[in-house]
Amino acid sequence: MWKREKAINRRLFANSPVTGQQKTYTYSQLLHEVEMVAGMLKQLGVNKGDRVIIYMPMIPETAFAMLACARGLGDCSNWYLADLQHMSF
Repeated sequence: MWKREKAINRRLFANSPVTGQQKTYTYSQLLHEVEMVAGMLKQLGVNKGDRVIIYMPMIPETAFAMLACARGLGDCSNWYLADLQHMSF
């Protein structure tokens, strides 16, 4: 139980000096966002082993994209893929 509580308390802090915005993501929120991006990339035809160029400003979504690529796109659940079908790109 202690390890689970410790994992839940981990956070990603995003601070933008340009816009002045500050965002905080818990581990579960970060995992959700990474799985959403991985599902989006998979739906666009990116497969494990493909090279992906990430050309984005330093915003939290950039970290989500890097982590999704580092995961190898192998852990995208069908729930996230189904959820992405309702989004427009």
